[in-house]
Amino acid sequence: MPMLMKRILYRRIFILFILMQIMFRGELFGDGWQVRKGFYQGDSIEYVHNQIVLGIRTISDTANVYSFFDSIGIQIISPLDRLNIIVVEVEGENDLWYKLSEIKQNRYISYADPVKVGYADATHPDDPYFDGSLPSPDNFRHQWGLHNDGNAEVGGTADADIDAPEAWDYETGDSDVLVAVFDSGIDLDANGNLEHPDLDDPDRYLLGDDFTDETDNLVSDVLGHGTRVTGLIGAQTNNDTGMAGCKSSKHFGT
Repeated sequence: MPMLMKRILYRRIFILFILMQIMFRGELFGDGWQVRKGFYQGDSIEYVHNQIVLGIRTISDTANVYSFFDSIGIQIISPLDRLNIIVVEVEGENDLWYKLSEIKQNRYISYADPVKVGYADATHPDDPYFDGSLPSPDNFRHQWGLHNDGNAEVGGTADADIDAPEAWDYETGDSDVLVAVFDSGIDLDANGNLEHPDLDDPDRYLLGDDFTDETDNLVSDVLGHGTRVTGLIGAQTNNDTGMAGCKSSKHFGT
């Protein structure tokens, strides 16, 4: 991905994060706000009926933008932050689209959009090593690196993780991407067939060559490490078995 596109993507993600924090703190929505559904730039969205989020091109343009707001009757409800982002309020929904059009034509403003409403609905698979449903005394989240709820059993720290459930809401893998694991092998039966219940789909796990000094040319895992690494990356997920793999639903190469 080109660097400019990455910067734009990161900026938009950060803007969404800031807006969600403001909304959850109760600072964004004033009295009388309403969430509406509609279409914006070809997408179906939910949005606050009378609020707009916008960006100022440079900090030196602030005075010009504030003067512009005064001239068209816009009220600032979340002041300028370090990313030059402002949230403003208009009189109502009819005024929203008219003022949004006016704002976008201002040369000191880099972008403007209605305040979209998002919902936290992270994906949590039912794999016992992930959700902590193993029999006692192992009934805690072993895969705290993916999602850490502060397990008291292991002295965990809440949210010290890679936010896997949040990522799975957006992406669970790509069948065009193969991940190669160069390790101690993978769990196989005596006939060289995939045996592990979380790693037994031959369409997802492609066996490579044996680079050990064994003579059977099977990538059978004699140490267990390769099977574990393969599982962490690509175990079948949400199947009420074993662990959850980060790349949970697509092809895998080993």
